[in-house]
Amino acid sequence: MSRHVPLFVALVLALGPVASPVAQTAYTYPQLRLVRQIAVATYLAELCNAGISDAGVAKALRSEGLREQDLQSAFLKDEMAKQKIAIRDSYEALSMTILGRSEAFRRQCAGLETNYGPRGTVRRGLAIRAARSSA
Repeated sequence: MSRHVPLFVALVLALGPVASPVAQTAYTYPQLRLVRQIAVATYLAELCNAGISDAGVAKALRSEGLREQDLQSAFLKDEMAKQKIAIRDSYEALSMTILGRSEAFRRQCAGLETNYGPRGTVRRGLAIRAARSSA
């Protein structure tokens, strides 16, 4: 089984949005990376008619010293919104290529379970199984 992350997801997660230095110092890089991963998994699950494991999210947050209430802070809400926009834009760009919308949908949804499922290569256990239908 291939253990790679699609290039557009890797770029979004690696680069991340530029944050103000004051707000960013309240969180460590691993905490910010986790919040970005949760945002990506949440949006892809929404796109693919799948679900997010609340227990998986809570466990991941605790592993980085965060709580679910922390996601309600203005800074982290903004980080999550930026990630959602980046993933949506990458999906739209991919769907406008020769691949078309249905193939872009298939690729995005295939990556959801691979990257965020029970044996996820990005973050294990965030997303539950994606629906097996097409757009």
